Amino acid sequence: MLSVGQQLSIWLFLIGIVSSTFFGLFSRYEENEFDQSISDLLNQDIYSYFKNVKYFKMADKDARYHLEAAEVSQNLTTDVLILTEPNGVLINDHQADPMYYDAYTGVLNAKEKYLSLRGKVVLRNRNMSIKSESMNYSDNSQIVNFRGKAQSISKDFDSAYEVAVNADELSYNLVSEVGTYDGNVEGRVQRVRAYEDSVKFFADSLVVDKSNRNANMSGNVKFQKSQLLASARNGEIYLDNYNKKLKYYALYDDVVIEETVSPKGQTPFKRKAFSERLEGYMAEDKIVLLGLPRVYQKKDVLKGNTIVLRRDIETIEVDDANTNFKIR
Repeated sequence: MLSVGQQLSIWLFLIGIVSSTFFGLFSRYEENEFDQSISDLLNQDIYSYFKNVKYFKMADKDARYHLEAAEVSQNLTTDVLILTEPNGVLINDHQADPMYYDAYTGVLNAKEKYLSLRGKVVLRNRNMSIKSESMNYSDNSQIVNFRGKAQSISKDFDSAYEVAVNADELSYNLVSEVGTYDGNVEGRVQRVRAYEDSVKFFADSLVVDKSNRNANMSGNVKFQKSQLLASARNGEIYLDNYNKKLKYYALYDDVVIEETVSPKGQTPFKRKAFSERLEGYMAEDKIVLLGLPRVYQKKDVLKGNTIVLRRDIETIEVDDANTNFKIR
């Protein structure tokens, strides 16, 4: 039989083992939990929040940012800014004038040189204004992309005209000043002087070159001026030629013309024509049909190599390569 001292030693030994096991397990749990917490903290994004912010960023010589926002959330991991009610300026050495913008919300990634705006977006300078539901801009490409009910108005004070275009999408190059419109394109060229005719046009796609002052249309092209409606597969407008004895617009490929002719003192009548090419001269108020054109006027069918039609004039000029004559 064990003595009292031996029994006490055994109990103390057992208590020591249990205590060591308990504290060891507890300490290990605490350590594992702490390590997991640190890991979770390092893996999650951390944000800083600001109100009424003015932000300036010198990216490099060719690109600068300047913006204000009602609220800004900055991702400290990626340095991406989430913007509320942003407005600011796009400035680079390629533009003569800065471009001002505003929107409901936006995201700015200064490292990637990328700006994205959403909600009633407006981009403008003194000669142009663009509205859309969303806008994406990259400093690297110098291209601004608009999606959702894109509307643009651009003015040329030297040639005294304004071009307004609506489309599903618009891509505008800030360097070349070329705008590409796609999807349900509808536009108008409005002359500044009240007595000069405006023209409307429709197409699947439109490319406007502000520097060269011309516009190219493609896909289901329609051109409307006064009582004239012409359709074709492709077309061009030469914005600088309105008052010159040069073609102002041209249509190509399967051209169809429908016109209401209203000669002075006579009953108006319909005139219809077909050709491969049409050239319009605004200064002389005439259109020239090329490529074996045909004209249907009243009971007459006229054919030739070139046919000239004038606004509200019944007389038709026909060139059949052998003779020149006019038919009334």
